[in-house]
Amino acid sequence: MELSLSEIIELDEERSYEACRDWLPELVQLLPSVAAIEVEHREQRDAGPEVVNRWRIMDPVPRAMRPYLPDPAIFVEQARWNDAERSVAWELDLEALPGVVAFRGLTQFRPGPHPASTELLLAGSVAVDLSAIQSMPRVLQGLAPAAERFVLDHVRSDLTVLCRSLARYLADDAEQAPPQPAVKP
Repeated sequence: MELSLSEIIELDEERSYEACRDWLPELVQLLPSVAAIEVEHREQRDAGPEVVNRWRIMDPVPRAMRPYLPDPAIFVEQARWNDAERSVAWELDLEALPGVVAFRGLTQFRPGPHPASTELLLAGSVAVDLSAIQSMPRVLQGLAPAAERFVLDHVRSDLTVLCRSLARYLADDAEQAPPQPAVKP
C-alpha cells in the first residue's frame, strides 16, 4: 500500500530539517501514536548521518492481532540522511517479527510556499505479510490490508501533527543551539 504526504512546516527549511534529523527523540511528545524513540546507533558520514532508531508505539495492536504481534509494537528504523538534498531514506521493520511489516520510503524537505516555511514530502509504501507468522490462522492472514491501513493512518496522523506543531515547539528555544544527538550507550 502506497503513502504520499505533503505537509507545511511553519519554519525555514534548514531549521525544520535539522530538528527532524537531530532532535527526533525530543520531538516524540508531538507524535500521538509514539511512546518513545531511542537512538541505537548514529554514525556521521560525508553525506549526512546514518541512524538506527527504535520506535515504541503507544497505541495497542488491534485486538485480533494481539496473540500474534508484540504489544507494544517496536519498529527498528534504518535512516540515511542526505544533507545536500535535505532528505532521508528510511526503512522500518517490526523488531520482534522481521519481514512481517516492510515500511520504507523517502522524506524530503523543500522550500515552502512562503518565506520561513518548509514543505515536507513523504513517499513510501507499507507491506504486511501475515503469512510469515507461522502460528497465525489462515483466516486472520486476510487482515493484512487492514493492518497496512492501520499503520498508514497512524503515520499520516503523526506526521500531520508533527508538522503543525514543530514551529510552536521550537519557538520556546528559538535562540538555543540544538542539543547533541542522543545515542544509547
